[in-house]
Amino acid sequence: MSLFTALDNFGCMDRNFFKQSNVYIMFCLAKVSNLLKNAIEAVGESGNQDAKVWVEIGRNSKGNLFIDICNTGIPISDEIRDNIFVPFFTTKANGNGIGLSISRQIMRMHDGTLTLSTKPFTRFRIQF
Repeated sequence: MSLFTALDNFGCMDRNFFKQSNVYIMFCLAKVSNLLKNAIEAVGESGNQDAKVWVEIGRNSKGNLFIDICNTGIPISDEIRDNIFVPFFTTKANGNGIGLSISRQIMRMHDGTLTLSTKPFTRFRIQF
C-alpha cells in the first residue's frame, strides 16, 4: 500500500482534515520522506541483516492522526536524543542541523508534534 493510499484511508487527503494549506501537506510528506531516508541509512550503517524500517499510521486515543517512522538500525544515544531537535546540532558530516529543528517548529505552529522515542527501537512520530 502506498503512503498516499494509507493517508487517504485515514481521511488525511481530505482538505477539511488538515484545515491547512497544500504547502503544509507537502511539507509533512517531505518530512516523512526525509525521516524514512534517515531510518534506511541507520539500518544500512548498522550492518545487521535483521534490522528493519517500517511506517505505522493510525490515530491515538484522542483521534489525532499520527505517522510513525521506525527502525531497528543503529540506536540513537541519550546524548544525541537530548540534542537532536536543537538548531544546528548534527551528527552528519555534511549536515547543517536545521531539518529536525525547523520541522518540529512547523508542526507546533500547526498544532502538531514531532517527537522521538528510542526504546525499544527508534521511532519518530509526526502527530497532527
